[in-house]
Amino acid sequence: MNVDLAIIECGLGGRLDSTNVITPIMSIITNIGLDHCEHLGYTLTAIAKEKAGIIKENIPVIIGEAGTSTTDDEEILDWQTINPKKIDLRLKKYKIIGSNSTSDPLRIVYKILKKSLILFPFNDTVSIEKTFKEKAIEANAPIFFAEHPDRFSTKLAYNLYYSININNIDLQGYCQKKNIKPVVLALCRLLNKNESEFKKLVPKLVYGISNAAKLTGLHGRWERLSFTASGLPEFICDTGHNPHGFRLIGNQLKAKMLASNPDGKPKYGRMVIIFGVAADKDLASIVSYLPKVYIDSTNTEHEPYFYFINAAGKRALQARKLAYKMRSYGFKGIAVSASGYNSSVMDGIKKYLAVSRPDDFVFIGGSSYVVGQLEDFKSLL
Repeated sequence: MNVDLAIIECGLGGRLDSTNVITPIMSIITNIGLDHCEHLGYTLTAIAKEKAGIIKENIPVIIGEAGTSTTDDEEILDWQTINPKKIDLRLKKYKIIGSNSTSDPLRIVYKILKKSLILFPFNDTVSIEKTFKEKAIEANAPIFFAEHPDRFSTKLAYNLYYSININNIDLQGYCQKKNIKPVVLALCRLLNKNESEFKKLVPKLVYGISNAAKLTGLHGRWERLSFTASGLPEFICDTGHNPHGFRLIGNQLKAKMLASNPDGKPKYGRMVIIFGVAADKDLASIVSYLPKVYIDSTNTEHEPYFYFINAAGKRALQARKLAYKMRSYGFKGIAVSASGYNSSVMDGIKKYLAVSRPDDFVFIGGSSYVVGQLEDFKSLL
């Protein structure tokens, strides 16, 4: 195939994944989240140990996030703010400030719980970073953290990072704001150029990053599905399938509905979600990030409507069971089933199109085994 550079993704974890037979020129661990816990462990540190299994002898490794994901308003937005002084300032806001009274038992319990909940993410971050460092030392592998890169990389990354307009790249998911940092750091280390040589490559690197989906044929990452007919609603699909993925997707869905037309009226009327999941996913955590109510540009509240469908394969949670669970969480919608282990996503789309409106916004997701069944989408339009 004359492949110059292959990017190979682990299927599950890392230590025992089949892709571990490959000796790469670099390893990248993007982030850690509670997923596939029955195989990888039920704590972030345990999962980090499994992911650290891709760290190879003498092979550099990039760590995208050293711990739990920060909320959007706490996110470090640029390379300039990543320095020890400002990190210390960021940690100070987790200081516990409680009542001076020690006589109220409920106050004491509250303060203990509050302290624990606030400090857990920090402790996870410390133990996860320690896990990666210990494995890297054992393997004699150079290790680099995208959240606080080394001085050499920061110098090069500044030129590339600020040349990329994150709003104009074709991978438009909110997760790309996080992914861009390990990508930039990896390029800085792999190319191994001095500053003047690296600057010459920046335009080509920006083009590649900005057109990654187009150049690689990557689908299903906050992808606007193409259609040929006019007057149809906008469809977006995304392969996000776990709680830390839906934390970002949920925020992006809410932001999408705030869009307005030039006349100030809301761009979208209804939010419709065609949704299917695997049975082994933490549905309760996923749905905590899905909008039960969204607000449009006129500050009016609306409820999204769901089509609960079968994902493909034996692991899928059947549409009727999914609908029952989702309704118990307070979501409205109908089940669209399929026979056997077949996906019903196309049936769900057909059912929706019978009542569609041009100003609807439609999101399709919940699993790779939902989005992966959209090859015939154009035939419906």
